[in-house]
Amino acid sequence: YGFIFNKPMLGKEHYEKALRSEERVTDRERLYIRATYARDLGHVEEATEDYNVYLSIYPDDAVARFSFATMLMLNQRLETAVEEFKEVIRTAPSYAAAYVNLATSYQQLDRSEEALPYYAKAFELERSFLTAATVNHEYAFTLAAAGDPSRAKEVLQLVIAKPDLRSSGLRSMALL
Repeated sequence: YGFIFNKPMLGKEHYEKALRSEERVTDRERLYIRATYARDLGHVEEATEDYNVYLSIYPDDAVARFSFATMLMLNQRLETAVEEFKEVIRTAPSYAAAYVNLATSYQQLDRSEEALPYYAKAFELERSFLTAATVNHEYAFTLAAAGDPSRAKEVLQLVIAKPDLRSSGLRSMALL
């Protein structure tokens, strides 16, 4: 089911095998498998229910909460995603990807000013995110939306300067 291999039939086979092995997995694992399986099938309501059950028992599981929050973000449940990403950060303050996704959620809510400090914190924790093509593009456009197009151009120049990402950076610059 993952975006790298994207083989749903193989993914389904593995999930079903895991769920059939109930005697070999803990209750915690079973709950998490159910939630991620529903998520990967695109059953957002069912996945939300399963994640809520799991997180009510294991509220400080930052990885599970991040997975849930990301699903919410990708399905345009942005206000709820914001709250969940804040919980991830509360439980795992060095989880850089949570800061990026929180900023992205704010940006999608047209709240660019609120997004900027979370991008800054993510880059403080993980400097390489600033030159990851997709994050760089999102950050630059958030800066532009917040009224700082000159800073947005500077940010895009960071990717343009990287030979392997130059075309992506130039595309973003043209769109800007």
